[in-house]
Amino acid sequence: MKKLDSKFLITCGVIIAIPILFMLIMFFARGCSSGSSYSNYEDLMIKHAKTYAKRHKMLPKKGKTVIIKLNDLVTDGMKSTEKAIKDTSCSGSVEIRNNSNDIISDKLYSYIPYLECDDYKTDYIKDHLLKNVVTSDSGLYKVDEEYIFKGNKANNYISFYDVTYRIIKMDSDGILKLIKESNEKMSYRWDSKYNNVFQKYSGINNYYDSVIIDRLKEDYTNDKQLNMDAKSKIIPYSVCTGKRSINDFNINITTECENKLDNQVISLPSITDFTRASYDANCKSIEDLSCTNYNYISDFINYSWTLDTVNEDSSKVYYLSAQGPELDTASKSMKYNWVIYIDGEELYNGGDGSLKNPYIIK
Repeated sequence: MKKLDSKFLITCGVIIAIPILFMLIMFFARGCSSGSSYSNYEDLMIKHAKTYAKRHKMLPKKGKTVIIKLNDLVTDGMKSTEKAIKDTSCSGSVEIRNNSNDIISDKLYSYIPYLECDDYKTDYIKDHLLKNVVTSDSGLYKVDEEYIFKGNKANNYISFYDVTYRIIKMDSDGILKLIKESNEKMSYRWDSKYNNVFQKYSGINNYYDSVIIDRLKEDYTNDKQLNMDAKSKIIPYSVCTGKRSINDFNINITTECENKLDNQVISLPSITDFTRASYDANCKSIEDLSCTNYNYISDFINYSWTLDTVNEDSSKVYYLSAQGPELDTASKSMKYNWVIYIDGEELYNGGDGSLKNPYIIK
């Protein structure tokens, strides 16, 4: 009798559990399918916006943007959200941004969709980052009007067209500053000009007219290193090129940003990028070795050129070593790590920022 009761209870339990399990599977499958459907619809919006803008001659000029409303795309022949994903609550648009620059003057268009429905909203990479702001240990810190990654376990890895970068910061406009984790394989001089002050080919530390900036331009035009899709996502940006006094050990930006070079697509890291990546309370000067503590940049960058130069010596340039910022002659050969800028309103496509699971954008 006891055996019969036991079998009866097990049978009843299985009968009850199976439909519950089925309902749970259907619930999660519907959720995953729903998210995928909305994401696919964003892709559809981009596809039709490209055709629409070209046909109606709406492609923006260099540095400008154009917004196409979802209703206009539907009127032009694109499937509505009601027909495509069975949702009548949606509104949206596609913003077209022309990221052309002085090197490539046209055709660098970035398409940013926005879709908002009752149960869905487009997830940009910047919105995802802001969900994880911290006030201690490694992570994304709010510093004045910017958000800066600090710490040796910052979880700021991002895959940009299958190349690993680290997110340095997000500025007040939502623009992300990235540094390429691997350096360029060859060593190059920062500059090699004849310096009349020293009567030798020690180089002159004017970034705007340097050998290294020409090298960076060559990197950018190399389609094997950056295809056109990648180039369209890189935002031309102003970089600080003012010279630092040899006695100025301030860890924050001071005189460097008194001079800026506009419309740059690939540049170099700065001393400030390095020092602000540490959350060690003893990092108070660029000479403090404590700045190498809790610092993700110090974990991968070594003997790599920076943007920073010296005011009192026209041949001297800062580089980053395992001990932090150091000075050397511009004519010395050294490796370098790219710095690029991308829009924080790129579509978030997965990842948690860890090495094994970096952030991914569409």
